[in-house]
Amino acid sequence: MVFMMASASAAQAGLEGIAEEPSAEAADRPPLMSSRSWSASDVTKIELNYAKGEFITIEPAADGKITLNEYLTEDNAGYYAAAALSGGKLNFTQGSRPSGHACNSHTVLLLPESYAGTVSVHSGGGSISLYRMTGGAAYDLSCALGQIRVGYVAAKTIKASCPRAGTLIITDTSAALDVDFIGKITVSNSAVSGSIKNSGQSTHMAITLSYLSGDLFVSTASATVVL
Repeated sequence: MVFMMASASAAQAGLEGIAEEPSAEAADRPPLMSSRSWSASDVTKIELNYAKGEFITIEPAADGKITLNEYLTEDNAGYYAAAALSGGKLNFTQGSRPSGHACNSHTVLLLPESYAGTVSVHSGGGSISLYRMTGGAAYDLSCALGQIRVGYVAAKTIKASCPRAGTLIITDTSAALDVDFIGKITVSNSAVSGSIKNSGQSTHMAITLSYLSGDLFVSTASATVVL
């Protein structure tokens, strides 16, 4: 199916509550155990690989630096992400987690609004949240299982993928989309182009599109499409 979306006024009802998520998440985070910063001028590509799963949030930085904050219920240096900067690429790999008991954790990546490079985030589970970034960066967000939320973002491109049943919510965003997602997809109040693909076979899949402008190609094997 191909949808040719004429310009529409973006109603602020619907999913506007997503804008309040960062403060709500902050209230529920464990204590801050590690905070490390890098000069944004040294970085053109950022990669986070959290194969064990994590709650990951990307938010604007107030000081113009790239900062990784790690919130943990246990202060153990072995749980901190490994970080490496080489040739303009800043790479983070998730630290270890205890096997005998739970350790609550939340990782927050703070980026300057002016950052216009690429950001790639993979999480084995949990959630990925991208909020209020307007610098025109290119984002590649993937989760093996879980939720991806994007709100109040102006980006060059947003790629989102999930090979199992997940949830994708995009609202008040301007970007070219490249979505290949199995699960529930909602895009609202946004100026978007590109494609949305939902190829899985499940009764729990649905695509909801509302108050959009732009040319968007949508393909689905079995999901219900609501306009």
